[in-house]
Amino acid sequence: MVVRNACSGSTHLLEPLAGRVLRALIDTSNGMTIEDLVARLHPDTAPEGRAEGFAAIEAVLSEFQRLGLAEQEQP
Repeated sequence: MVVRNACSGSTHLLEPLAGRVLRALIDTSNGMTIEDLVARLHPDTAPEGRAEGFAAIEAVLSEFQRLGLAEQEQP
């Protein structure tokens, strides 16, 4: 997936997981927690087995924040 950030003018080539995470974020109007994303992207994985998915999605979100593609909502 290729994404263009209209604010910065930058274009980014996303790896498959990052593309799936971005699409999930776009498809929701209220934002999502990492737990929500893991459950949505790994629905067949038992909750106790989702630690690896959690870490991978957390890394993707951190990169999105660095690139200005998404931001963490403050409580």
